[in-house]
Amino acid sequence: MIVKLIAKAVLGIAIVMTTTASANLEAVSKKVPKTEISANDLNCLAQNIYFEARNQSQLGQIAVAHVVLNRVKDEAYPNSICGVVKQAKLTSDGKIIKHRCQFSWFCDGTIKIPRDKKMWESAKHVAYQALKIYKVKDVTNGSTFYHATYVKPSWSKQLIKTLRIDDHIFYKRHPV
Repeated sequence: MIVKLIAKAVLGIAIVMTTTASANLEAVSKKVPKTEISANDLNCLAQNIYFEARNQSQLGQIAVAHVVLNRVKDEAYPNSICGVVKQAKLTSDGKIIKHRCQFSWFCDGTIKIPRDKKMWESAKHVAYQALKIYKVKDVTNGSTFYHATYVKPSWSKQLIKTLRIDDHIFYKRHPV
């Protein structure tokens, strides 16, 4: 089944999502040239979409992916998708400090196995689509931060609010 989400107001383009459960990550990643992204990075992006935004619209999931891609381009963050997704504070012996990660799901102490197969397949497809769309338009207008609407982090006051999609508010730094 092919689902079309047209988000002209934000994107100006149509996003075509396939929900065929038979596609796997390797098949999807072969469509992306190796010079652009590895299968491992595509998997990290899909994990972040799954654990951060699987209950959001497809546009909301793409926005979460675009924050990761914006961070990859920003010198303040690691220069790979997996590096950004797995960025964490470490103890002196190299262990991750619980609840001290850029993305809360990565170090909240729970097991990181996608349990909902349908949503996992969707997250993989969204990751691939997010990469394609990012070449044309960043749906977040350069955002490198976001948070859920039910929290009010102190850091948000120092940033420029760019937009809200579903249950997430997106921000970027003030120009230097």
